[in-house]
Amino acid sequence: MNIELKICGQCKGTNVKTLVPRLLELFPEATIEDKCHSVCGPGRTMAIVIIGDRQFMAPSEDALLAQLAAWKEDEDL
Repeated sequence: MNIELKICGQCKGTNVKTLVPRLLELFPEATIEDKCHSVCGPGRTMAIVIIGDRQFMAPSEDALLAQLAAWKEDEDL
């Protein structure tokens, strides 16, 4: 199953250089779209990833990846 992850490299809460390799480690089959997704308010202070129509937000990259790992386990992906 191909998963499309959406991130915004313009958001100050997201460090694309460190987040993308970690996302690909968690979701090796995923495609990543890096463009503005109009989450500028929370994106200033939080790391954000959008999968489908669901937004995942956390104050740090580590917390975000923990949320994504838990979601992946719940969804049996």
